[in-house]
Amino acid sequence: MELNVALFVVVMAVVSALCISIFGRIGVGLAVLFWFVGLIGLAFSLAWVHRAVTEFQGSPFPGGSNSGARWDGALSRHKSEKHDSNMVRLVPMSEVEFRESFERTIVRRAADSVHRGVWSKEKATEAARSEMAVFIPQGRDSPGHRFVKVIDESNGKQVGEAWFSARDEGGKVRFWVDWLWTDPPQRRRGYATAVLQQLSREAAKLGADRMGLFVFADNPHAIALYTKLGFVSMVMGMSKPVQ
Repeated sequence: MELNVALFVVVMAVVSALCISIFGRIGVGLAVLFWFVGLIGLAFSLAWVHRAVTEFQGSPFPGGSNSGARWDGALSRHKSEKHDSNMVRLVPMSEVEFRESFERTIVRRAADSVHRGVWSKEKATEAARSEMAVFIPQGRDSPGHRFVKVIDESNGKQVGEAWFSARDEGGKVRFWVDWLWTDPPQRRRGYATAVLQQLSREAAKLGADRMGLFVFADNPHAIALYTKLGFVSMVMGMSKPVQ
Protein backbone atom coordinates (compact mmCIF):
# COMPACT_ATOMS: atom_id res chain seq x y z
CA MET A 1 0.00 0.00 0.00
CA GLU A 2 2.89 2.38 0.76
CA LEU A 3 4.23 1.77 -2.76
CA ASN A 4 0.89 2.72 -4.28
CA VAL A 5 0.81 5.99 -2.33
CA ALA A 6 4.36 6.82 -3.43
CA LEU A 7 3.48 6.06 -7.05
CA PHE A 8 0.43 8.32 -6.77
CA VAL A 9 2.58 11.22 -5.52
CA VAL A 10 5.11 10.77 -8.33
CA VAL A 11 2.43 10.64 -11.03
CA MET A 12 0.64 13.70 -9.67
CA ALA A 13 3.90 15.63 -9.47
CA VAL A 14 4.71 14.85 -13.11
CA VAL A 15 1.20 15.79 -14.27
CA SER A 16 1.37 19.06 -12.31
CA ALA A 17 4.74 19.97 -13.82
CA LEU A 18 3.45 19.31 -17.34
CA CYS A 19 0.33 21.42 -16.75
CA ILE A 20 2.37 24.37 -15.49
CA SER A 21 4.96 24.13 -18.27
CA ILE A 22 2.32 23.92 -21.00
CA PHE A 23 -0.45 26.21 -19.74
CA GLY A 24 1.42 28.61 -17.46
CA ARG A 25 -0.81 30.29 -14.88
CA ILE A 26 -3.83 28.29 -16.01
CA GLY A 27 -1.76 25.17 -15.52
CA VAL A 28 -1.32 26.03 -11.85
CA GLY A 29 -5.06 25.97 -11.38
CA LEU A 30 -5.34 22.69 -13.29
CA ALA A 31 -2.59 21.17 -11.16
CA VAL A 32 -4.38 22.14 -7.96
CA LEU A 33 -7.62 20.63 -9.31
CA PHE A 34 -5.86 17.37 -10.25
CA TRP A 35 -4.34 17.11 -6.78
CA PHE A 36 -7.70 17.76 -5.11
CA VAL A 37 -9.53 15.13 -7.16
CA GLY A 38 -6.67 12.65 -6.87
CA LEU A 39 -6.47 12.93 -3.08
CA ILE A 40 -10.20 12.35 -2.74
CA GLY A 41 -9.93 9.26 -4.93
CA LEU A 42 -6.95 7.98 -2.94
CA ALA A 43 -8.79 8.47 0.35
CA PHE A 44 -11.82 6.51 -0.86
CA SER A 45 -9.59 3.72 -2.18
CA LEU A 46 -7.70 3.37 1.10
CA ALA A 47 -10.96 3.38 3.07
CA TRP A 48 -12.40 0.65 0.85
CA VAL A 49 -9.33 -1.56 1.23
CA HIS A 50 -9.34 -1.12 5.02
CA ARG A 51 -12.99 -2.05 5.26
CA ALA A 52 -12.59 -5.08 3.00
CA VAL A 53 -9.75 -6.40 5.15
CA THR A 54 -11.16 -5.72 8.62
CA GLU A 55 -14.94 -5.76 8.45
CA PHE A 56 -15.92 -8.85 6.49
CA GLN A 57 -18.47 -11.18 8.02
CA GLY A 58 -19.53 -14.41 6.42
CA SER A 59 -22.97 -15.92 6.16
CA PRO A 60 -24.59 -18.93 7.84
CA PHE A 61 -24.80 -22.33 6.22
CA PRO A 62 -27.98 -23.45 4.42
CA GLY A 63 -28.28 -26.82 6.16
CA GLY A 64 -30.55 -29.44 4.61
CA SER A 65 -29.55 -32.73 3.06
CA ASN A 66 -26.51 -31.19 1.38
CA SER A 67 -25.34 -29.70 4.67
CA GLY A 68 -23.18 -26.60 4.82
CA ALA A 69 -20.64 -24.63 6.81
CA ARG A 70 -20.36 -21.26 8.44
CA TRP A 71 -16.87 -19.85 8.80
CA ASP A 72 -17.77 -16.18 9.26
CA GLY A 73 -15.05 -13.56 9.51
CA ALA A 74 -12.76 -15.92 11.39
CA LEU A 75 -11.80 -17.83 8.26
CA SER A 76 -11.83 -14.86 5.93
CA ARG A 77 -9.13 -13.09 7.89
CA HIS A 78 -6.57 -15.84 7.45
CA LYS A 79 -3.58 -13.50 7.20
CA SER A 80 -3.68 -12.90 10.95
CA GLU A 81 -4.40 -16.49 12.01
CA LYS A 82 -1.82 -18.69 13.69
CA HIS A 83 -2.69 -21.94 11.86
CA ASP A 84 -1.82 -24.11 14.89
CA SER A 85 -4.27 -27.02 15.06
CA ASN A 86 -3.20 -27.85 18.62
CA MET A 87 -4.53 -24.56 19.94
CA VAL A 88 -8.02 -26.03 20.25
CA ARG A 89 -9.70 -29.15 21.62
CA LEU A 90 -13.00 -30.55 20.32
CA VAL A 91 -15.32 -31.67 23.12
CA PRO A 92 -18.68 -33.44 22.52
CA MET A 93 -21.72 -31.33 23.39
CA SER A 94 -24.11 -32.36 26.13
CA GLU A 95 -27.80 -32.65 25.25
CA VAL A 96 -28.49 -29.20 26.70
CA GLU A 97 -25.59 -27.66 24.79
CA PHE A 98 -26.75 -29.32 21.59
CA ARG A 99 -30.29 -27.97 21.98
CA GLU A 100 -28.90 -24.45 22.45
CA SER A 101 -26.69 -24.86 19.37
CA PHE A 102 -29.64 -26.26 17.42
CA GLU A 103 -31.84 -23.25 18.21
CA ARG A 104 -29.08 -20.84 17.17
CA THR A 105 -28.76 -22.72 13.89
CA ILE A 106 -32.50 -22.47 13.22
CA VAL A 107 -32.44 -18.71 13.71
CA ARG A 108 -29.42 -18.21 11.43
CA ARG A 109 -30.69 -20.58 8.76
CA ALA A 110 -34.07 -18.85 8.65
CA ALA A 111 -32.58 -15.35 8.54
CA ASP A 112 -30.11 -16.28 5.83
CA SER A 113 -32.81 -17.84 3.63
CA VAL A 114 -35.01 -14.78 3.96
CA HIS A 115 -32.05 -12.55 3.09
CA ARG A 116 -31.37 -14.54 -0.09
CA GLY A 117 -35.02 -14.69 -1.06
CA VAL A 118 -35.30 -18.47 -0.63
CA TRP A 119 -38.05 -18.44 2.01
CA SER A 120 -40.63 -15.90 3.15
CA LYS A 121 -40.13 -14.22 6.52
CA GLU A 122 -43.40 -15.70 7.81
CA LYS A 123 -42.51 -19.31 6.97
CA ALA A 124 -38.72 -19.28 7.36
CA THR A 125 -38.51 -20.64 10.91
CA GLU A 126 -40.99 -23.42 10.18
CA ALA A 127 -39.10 -24.35 7.01
CA ALA A 128 -35.78 -24.40 8.88
CA ARG A 129 -37.17 -26.77 11.50
CA SER A 130 -38.61 -29.05 8.83
CA GLU A 131 -35.28 -29.12 7.04
CA MET A 132 -33.41 -29.99 10.22
CA ALA A 133 -35.88 -32.77 10.99
CA VAL A 134 -34.70 -34.44 7.78
CA PHE A 135 -31.04 -33.55 8.19
CA ILE A 136 -30.66 -34.79 11.80
CA PRO A 137 -33.88 -36.73 12.55
CA GLN A 138 -32.60 -38.03 15.89
CA GLY A 139 -31.01 -34.78 17.00
CA ARG A 140 -27.72 -35.23 18.81
CA ASP A 141 -28.01 -39.02 18.39
CA SER A 142 -28.43 -38.92 14.60
CA PRO A 143 -26.20 -41.66 13.11
CA GLY A 144 -22.90 -40.45 11.69
CA HIS A 145 -23.20 -36.93 13.11
CA ARG A 146 -21.04 -35.33 15.80
CA PHE A 147 -21.55 -32.03 17.57
CA VAL A 148 -18.62 -30.51 19.45
CA LYS A 149 -17.56 -27.45 21.40
CA VAL A 150 -14.36 -25.71 20.37
CA ILE A 151 -12.19 -25.19 23.46
CA ASP A 152 -9.09 -22.99 23.65
CA GLU A 153 -6.36 -25.22 25.07
CA SER A 154 -4.54 -22.28 26.66
CA ASN A 155 -7.36 -21.26 29.00
CA GLY A 156 -10.09 -23.93 28.76
CA LYS A 157 -12.71 -21.49 27.49
CA GLN A 158 -15.20 -22.27 24.76
CA VAL A 159 -14.61 -20.16 21.64
CA GLY A 160 -17.00 -21.77 19.17
CA GLU A 161 -18.72 -24.94 18.02
CA ALA A 162 -18.73 -27.37 15.10
CA TRP A 163 -20.98 -29.98 13.50
CA PHE A 164 -19.59 -32.64 11.20
CA SER A 165 -20.61 -36.01 9.84
CA ALA A 166 -19.19 -39.17 8.29
CA ARG A 167 -21.07 -41.99 6.59
CA ASP A 168 -20.55 -44.73 4.02
CA GLU A 169 -21.74 -43.68 0.60
CA GLY A 170 -21.06 -45.46 -2.70
CA GLY A 171 -18.33 -47.61 -1.22
CA LYS A 172 -16.44 -44.68 0.33
CA VAL A 173 -16.55 -42.71 3.56
CA ARG A 174 -18.09 -39.28 2.99
CA PHE A 175 -16.87 -36.72 5.55
CA TRP A 176 -18.71 -33.40 5.64
CA VAL A 177 -18.22 -30.20 7.66
CA ASP A 178 -21.79 -29.17 8.41
CA TRP A 179 -21.18 -26.12 10.59
CA LEU A 180 -18.36 -24.17 12.17
CA TRP A 181 -18.94 -21.15 14.35
CA THR A 182 -16.42 -18.90 16.07
CA ASP A 183 -17.71 -16.53 18.76
CA PRO A 184 -17.43 -12.92 17.47
CA PRO A 185 -14.98 -11.72 20.17
CA GLN A 186 -12.67 -14.67 19.36
CA ARG A 187 -12.37 -14.19 15.61
CA ARG A 188 -9.10 -13.47 13.79
CA ARG A 189 -7.16 -15.63 16.27
CA GLY A 190 -6.75 -18.80 14.21
CA TYR A 191 -9.45 -20.94 15.83
CA ALA A 192 -11.42 -21.72 12.68
CA THR A 193 -8.39 -22.84 10.72
CA ALA A 194 -7.21 -24.92 13.68
CA VAL A 195 -10.58 -26.71 13.81
CA LEU A 196 -10.50 -27.35 10.08
CA GLN A 197 -7.05 -28.88 10.37
CA GLN A 198 -8.20 -31.16 13.18
CA LEU A 199 -11.26 -32.22 11.20
CA SER A 200 -9.02 -33.08 8.26
CA ARG A 201 -7.09 -35.49 10.47
CA GLU A 202 -10.33 -36.90 11.86
CA ALA A 203 -11.60 -37.53 8.33
CA ALA A 204 -8.43 -39.46 7.51
CA LYS A 205 -8.77 -41.58 10.68
CA LEU A 206 -12.32 -42.52 9.69
CA GLY A 207 -11.15 -43.70 6.29
CA ALA A 208 -12.24 -40.74 4.15
CA ASP A 209 -9.94 -39.62 1.35
CA ARG A 210 -11.44 -36.12 1.24
CA MET A 211 -13.75 -33.84 3.21
CA GLY A 212 -16.36 -31.47 1.90
CA LEU A 213 -18.23 -28.34 2.90
CA PHE A 214 -20.71 -25.90 1.45
CA VAL A 215 -20.03 -22.23 0.71
CA PHE A 216 -22.14 -19.53 -0.92
CA ALA A 217 -20.85 -18.07 -4.18
CA ASP A 218 -21.23 -14.54 -2.77
CA ASN A 219 -18.70 -15.25 -0.02
CA PRO A 220 -15.39 -14.67 -1.88
CA HIS A 221 -13.31 -14.27 1.28
CA ALA A 222 -14.23 -17.72 2.59
CA ILE A 223 -13.76 -19.20 -0.87
CA ALA A 224 -10.26 -17.73 -1.01
CA LEU A 225 -9.35 -19.35 2.30
CA TYR A 226 -10.81 -22.74 1.38
CA THR A 227 -8.79 -22.65 -1.82
CA LYS A 228 -5.65 -21.81 0.12
CA LEU A 229 -6.29 -24.79 2.39
CA GLY A 230 -6.66 -27.15 -0.56
CA PHE A 231 -10.41 -27.22 -1.23
CA VAL A 232 -11.55 -27.28 -4.86
CA SER A 233 -15.01 -26.72 -6.35
CA MET A 234 -16.83 -29.98 -7.13
CA VAL A 235 -20.45 -28.94 -7.80
CA MET A 236 -21.97 -25.59 -8.73
CA GLY A 237 -25.61 -24.66 -8.12
CA MET A 238 -27.18 -21.75 -9.99
CA SER A 239 -30.46 -19.83 -9.82
CA LYS A 240 -32.14 -16.85 -11.52
CA PRO A 241 -35.21 -14.72 -10.91
CA VAL A 242 -38.25 -15.55 -13.06
CA GLN A 243 -41.19 -13.44 -14.15
